[in-house]
Amino acid sequence: SKDNDGHSPEESIWCTPQLHTVELEWMFQATKGELTEKNSLKAQEYLLVKNRASAPDPIVVSRMDKDITKWRKYWFSTGDYALPYQLPEPEEGAEPKPLDLPSSKVAPLESVVMPVNAALLFPGQGSQYVGMLKNVLDRPKVKELLLKAKDILGWDPQDLALNGPEEKLQDTRYCQPIMFIAGLAAMDLLRDTKPDVVDRPQCVAGLSLGEYTALVAAGVLDFEDGLTLVKLRAEAMQRATEMTPQAMASVAGLDRAKVDQLCEEATKADPSPNALVKVANFLFAGGFTCGGTKAAVDELCKRATAAKALQARVIKTGGAFHTSLMNPAQEELSAALDSLVDKMKPPRCAIYFNVTGKRVPAKADPATFVELLKLQLTNEVQWEPTIKAM
Repeated sequence: SKDNDGHSPEESIWCTPQLHTVELEWMFQATKGELTEKNSLKAQEYLLVKNRASAPDPIVVSRMDKDITKWRKYWFSTGDYALPYQLPEPEEGAEPKPLDLPSSKVAPLESVVMPVNAALLFPGQGSQYVGMLKNVLDRPKVKELLLKAKDILGWDPQDLALNGPEEKLQDTRYCQPIMFIAGLAAMDLLRDTKPDVVDRPQCVAGLSLGEYTALVAAGVLDFEDGLTLVKLRAEAMQRATEMTPQAMASVAGLDRAKVDQLCEEATKADPSPNALVKVANFLFAGGFTCGGTKAAVDELCKRATAAKALQARVIKTGGAFHTSLMNPAQEELSAALDSLVDKMKPPRCAIYFNVTGKRVPAKADPATFVELLKLQLTNEVQWEPTIKAM
């Protein structure tokens, strides 16, 4: 496992200047569980002779008697090795003969730069506003993204972001692509002050739509494929939204059990077909987004307010995302993801996924996590567990 600085065993070995020649080979064998008993004894003998001929570590000296016999016993009784077979003591004043051991055949690791202890987090739908992007329009990278986006989308995201109208910007079909572009524009802006964080994040995550921005940031998808997926996702979600009146509400200041209870009561109070309201996003302790049929969501807000919630209000999203009302959209998105999985690349850093709130390591096979993307549309976003897991 990695040490406290994030180094793998192999990287730690190369960071240790005292190791040389065949010691490296033994250490690498040990990390793989391949150090034979014969080589273990050779390693012990080598260290004993080496340490007689050189000054010991001052920290070790401070903790033991300088007598060579006690030193030898100390060295091995506190480690993982048994006391080695007895070696003849060198004659007083004589230089110990070095062991005739082969040089290491282990090739040095490629230069490894460790990730920065930081995460890149990307927002989802609901953070949009008329006038967004105006502070980054002069940036070459953002200009390039907007030009490509206009061709992919068939409409001008820059004009809508700057000028609205707000009603159109709130429409899922338009909001999601713009939020996706804005997340990548923000990452480009961050490069000015914290380039290491942009180039070497320890992990990425995104809330709902932001998960797709995170996939591009992690190198799983390129911008074009990412935006194409987001466009399809947004249009499919909008179609699902139009099948029945839907809404989402922010509820804060109540515990999970109480919110679940109120959702159940509000669902029963809604006379509409397929009535539903449930937790869609677990955002923080006592903070939730709930989604469902509009009448049930309105009823939930009334009941949550009566229960002394700190907040209970309908928010700016088009539909009941992350609930079963998105099943039709999930089918379309799943087919698109299946068609793209062969083009996806292993992530350059860890990714935390909404459905589980758990980490998928860097270099993971995309086939192992594409199912999590399919499930995201109809399952609760575990944002609080995600942040805690980080």
